Amino acid sequence: MNFIKKIPKSIDNAIQNITDEPTQSIGTLIKDAIYLRFGHISYDAKKRRLFEKYGLLELEKLLESRISEKPLEKLVTPDYQTITLAFDNLAPCINSEDLRVLFANLISRSCNSDYKNLIHPSFSEILRQMSPFDAKILKFYVDNQPKQFITYTYHSESGYSFNRIHYMFDTYPNPDESEYVSIAISSLMRLGILAIHDDALVHPMKNSQFAQSSFYKQCELQRIKEGKYQNSNISAQISTITPFGQSFILSCFD
Repeated sequence: MNFIKKIPKSIDNAIQNITDEPTQSIGTLIKDAIYLRFGHISYDAKKRRLFEKYGLLELEKLLESRISEKPLEKLVTPDYQTITLAFDNLAPCINSEDLRVLFANLISRSCNSDYKNLIHPSFSEILRQMSPFDAKILKFYVDNQPKQFITYTYHSESGYSFNRIHYMFDTYPNPDESEYVSIAISSLMRLGILAIHDDALVHPMKNSQFAQSSFYKQCELQRIKEGKYQNSNISAQISTITPFGQSFILSCFD
């Protein structure tokens, strides 16, 4: 099913009307949403080149592929609020391939009866606030299902403590990225996707894989050299995906 044409000169013809009634109504709705958010760019040739540069053509190809894969009986008219918010929130993210794929999944699944009841209009706002690295870390969590967050803390003799790495996964393959991972986990918790389990207690992390990394060893050498903190430890808490996060992941991730 050829759902979306290559973008022609006029945005009014950006999406093909197809004779199948469900697909036609879906195409018209998405066409309107694209026009409302991006239509003004198509009238100027120079802006048009920027328009293409920032990924709308790639997005339409993704949508064509995703929706053409759906059985016709599964296609439903998407919620207009969800679609229009998705295109509005997409604009600042359109140059990121990773985020563009997540938006394409969200938009196409909003047209699928199997997913429609899972999708919340705020999901596109969540995507807009995510960085590509946040998406990478959430994908790691989904694929590897780490059971806990670890925290790497320095301690002084006077009782003062400093979290050198506030949140990390013990099994994350690139410990040199620990500081970025910590920020990404904090962001995903702020967005209501990941959380510390309600019954989680802080406990010492034994046989930590993170403690075997060159990053950890370098941090320890630096801690000892500076002399401000006399010891350190790695602790852990049970991590979880929130119910909101579960629906978000099913709606946006492969």
